[in-house]
Parts: sequence; C-alpha cells; structure tokens
Amino acid sequence: MPAQLGDHTVRAASTPVRDGKGTPLHFEKIRFALMKFFMVFKTLWLSFAEFLRVFSDDTKRFFAALKPQKINWSRLGIILLITAAAAVFRIPETFSAITYDEAYTYLAFTRGSLWQTISDYHLPNNHILLSLIINLSLRVLGDHLWVMRLPTLLSGILMIPAVYLLGKRLYSPESGILAAILVAALPELISFSSIARGYIIIAFFTVIVLILGDYLRQEKNLFGWALGIIFFVLGLFTIPTMLFPFAAFYVWLFLAGLFNDIRDTYSSKFDFFKIWLFSGLIVAALTVLLYAPILLFSRDDLFNNHWLIPVPWELLADRMWGKSLNTWARWTRPISAWMVALWVVGFFSSLLFHKRVAKHKIPSQFAFLVGIIIVVLVQRPNAWPRVWSFLLAPLMIWASAGVIEILKKFPLKLKSRDLLPLLLNGMALIALLWNAANIIPSFPARAADQSNVEAVAAYLDKELQDGDLVLVNLANTPALQYYLETGGSSASYVRHKEPFERVFVVVVAKGDETLSSVLKRYGPKDDPLDGNDAILMQSYGSYEIYEIFPSE
Repeated sequence: MPAQLGDHTVRAASTPVRDGKGTPLHFEKIRFALMKFFMVFKTLWLSFAEFLRVFSDDTKRFFAALKPQKINWSRLGIILLITAAAAVFRIPETFSAITYDEAYTYLAFTRGSLWQTISDYHLPNNHILLSLIINLSLRVLGDHLWVMRLPTLLSGILMIPAVYLLGKRLYSPESGILAAILVAALPELISFSSIARGYIIIAFFTVIVLILGDYLRQEKNLFGWALGIIFFVLGLFTIPTMLFPFAAFYVWLFLAGLFNDIRDTYSSKFDFFKIWLFSGLIVAALTVLLYAPILLFSRDDLFNNHWLIPVPWELLADRMWGKSLNTWARWTRPISAWMVALWVVGFFSSLLFHKRVAKHKIPSQFAFLVGIIIVVLVQRPNAWPRVWSFLLAPLMIWASAGVIEILKKFPLKLKSRDLLPLLLNGMALIALLWNAANIIPSFPARAADQSNVEAVAAYLDKELQDGDLVLVNLANTPALQYYLETGGSSASYVRHKEPFERVFVVVVAKGDETLSSVLKRYGPKDDPLDGNDAILMQSYGSYEIYEIFPSE
C-alpha cells in the first residue's frame, strides 16, 4: 500500500494543474506576465509619445517667442554698431603672440588624436570642449593661430547681443544697451575673447543660461529646459568652473519657485520643482558621461592635480580674500577711477532699488552670491582671477541698471524721464565708436607684425639641423615649440636629452636672466657649457640668440 500510495503521489505531481478551460496554470502565469509587460510597455510608449508631442509643441512655441512682435529698427541698429565695435576691439588682439597656456594646450591636447583630446587631463589647461573644437578646426582650416582663436573670438562678439537681451529682459532696453557697451569695451573680456582659452565661452554661456532662466520662470517649456541642460553640460565639459553659474542659476530658480516668482504655466510648485530637479540631475549625468574617458584613463590627474587640490579649511578665508583683491585689481587697473566708482554705485543701487528697477522678484545678485558660496565651500578652489571672468557680464548689467535708475529718478523737470539715460547711452556709444574707428587703421600693421618669439623661431627654423639643441627658459618653451612646429621644424629640438653637437641658447634679456643663468639652469649638468664660447647670432627685442659649439 505505501508503494502504491507513493506511485499515486508521483503520478499526481506530474499531472499539470489546469484551469477551468483545461489550460495548464503555468502557461496562464506566463501569459499574464506577458500581458502585464506589454501593458507597461504600451503605457511607457504612450507617455514617451506624449512627451515627444509636448516637446515638439514647446519647440515651436520657443522659436515663435524669439520672433519679435515689432522690430525697433533704431535699437537694432545700435546693437549692431556696438557688436561691430566689439569685433574691432577684439580682432587686432588675435594677432598677438601665442600665450604659454595656448601653446601648451596645442602641444599637449589639440595637435594629436581626438581621443587624446578627450581623455588626457594631466593638466587643467585642457579646456576639453574648446580643445576638441580646435582639434577639428585645425584639421579643416589649417594649422594657424587665428584658427585656434576663432571659437573664442566668435563667443566674445556674440556676447554683445546676448548681454543686451539679458539686460532688457531683467531690467530695461536702456540698461541692456549700456551693459552691451561696457562689455564691448571691457579690457578683461577683450583679452579673453582674443586667446584660445575657454573662459570667454563660460562667460558667454552664463549670459545665455540667465536669459533662459528668466524665460523658464515665466514659461513652462521643455525645449527651453533642454536647451539649458545642453549649455550647462557643454560649459562643464569646457571648464569645471561652469559650476559657479550652474549653482547660481539653480539657486535663482529655486528661490523664484519658493517665493511665487513663476507664472501659472506651471500647474503647481511641485510641477516646477519636479522639472527643476530632474534637469539638474540630467546635467550631472550627462557631464559624468562626457568625462567618462578622463574618469577611466586620467582619473588620478583629475583628482590629484596640485592645481585642483582643495585649499585647506584653515587657509580658505584668507586665500579667497586675497584672490578677490587680485581679481578686482586686474579688472579695474585699466579703467578710470571715476568709471569704477560709477560701477560700484550702480551695482548697489540696482540691489537696493531692486523692486523698482527689475522685472523679476528675486535679485539675481543674491542668487549668484549664494551659488558661489556653495561651490566655494564644496570645492575650496584656489580661484585665480580668470576663474571669475563669468561674473563680468552680469556685473555690467547690474551696474548699468542701477545707473539708469538713478538717472531716471534725477530731480529735474524733464518732459521725459528717459532723456538722461538716452544721453548717457548716446555719449557712451559715441566714445565706443570713436575708439573703434581709431583702431581700424592699425589692422594691417598688427596683422603683419611678428612677435619676438616668433622671429626667434623663424631664425632657428632656417638654422636647425640634426644634432642641434635649443635651450630656452621654461616660460618661453611652449611658445617657441609651437612656432617651430607650425613653421616646419620640429619642437623636439628644444631642451631634449639626446646627444648634441651644437647649441642655440635663447636668452630673454630682462629681469635677472642672462646667458650664464640659462646655461646653469637649463644646460646639461654632467658636462656644463661654457658661456665664453658663445657667439651672439641675432637679437629680436629682448630676445638674444647665442650659438655654442661644445669643446671636444
């Protein structure tokens, strides 16, 4: 009986359990799971299709909003004149000699493969997006210095209409015009627009995202949010200092949502903050994705580079104060004292009278201050003056708005309260155009001018042959190597460690540098060269070229 019972039990277990229709239950479970999967897939697909529809509609609305209802031709003409003047100020500067950072970036990051450009971060000289653009541009347009500087030149010029639009959106057209004039003529921004470094790109992107921010607090537009994400990711992929504008932007919009400075195009605060949060997370995710080659192959250089190591807490306050003073001195040194005073008065005036002059509730000045403090406390950066160049355009907008407000409230019995602002903008525009007109005749001479280091490279290019060695100080090594490389010779002649038969010594005869000091510091240690055997071959300004044949 037990055996029979056991056999019966086995037979019962091997018989499939069926439902009322005779279908095995495990097949029914599979069918149910598949149906559930397809229902979820259908829901997701419908949600995605709805997202695409909304995104498409928002794209159309965004570009429709860009089209002005009525064109103010006189104002448009003024902006075009200011932009042209900005180009006149910047273009001659692109003829200047290559800088140390530009030359190093070329030699280390942009003349090689595209993979090297996006994966090598042994020094923060690699402003990755700009380096990538330069790498591609050099392949298409040729190995010229103007090609390297073209992206930043265009960014510096395009900043002018962008600054006007931001000033107009936040304050008034008069404020936008005055800010555009100031940005066009500001020496620091002219300088960064004329060299192949990414700081002017960050400054330009800062203005663009602030325009988007003011739009997005008023309009729920997914395309606008996506555009903001793109600009932030590209900015962070250029230089991590884009974190400062990123923090300021999200603080500003957070406060706008918190204090009801958003329009009812958002169904609720939750609706606004949901997009606010997800957009920030997407920026972070995409940035990490773009930095993946560096995180995989140059991670130690990124996190352990001495230029990027956080400042110790006990030194942070003094270091930030010292760097702030250095930055202010660099910004204001070329500017008249009375104009600097006017900036300061205008800045504080725009802050004190914010409710009267601004079209937005939350002062963007406050958002920038909070955002900067957050990033400084998190990163503890050793922030050089160039890091803060993104602030210059917003500062000019805030200062311009304050000055314009003071003039509008000036206690004079005038028929139009806009008369004094118009007079100020008119005088500033005339001064800008006058200075630009005086620069134009110098274009041919500036273009034909050859820098001293370039002349040295041209001389050596004709003389160098196998077995030669070139000695030069560390500060001028990348520039000389760049000009040798692009002039047809090889940068490998400079300060190599191979055996040599002849030495060219380049002495920059200013400060404490002499022939002896160059030989002692950069010459071979095992068999020192004798400066008494040197012959002065050529000199270009403070640059002297000596030739030495080492004794047998």
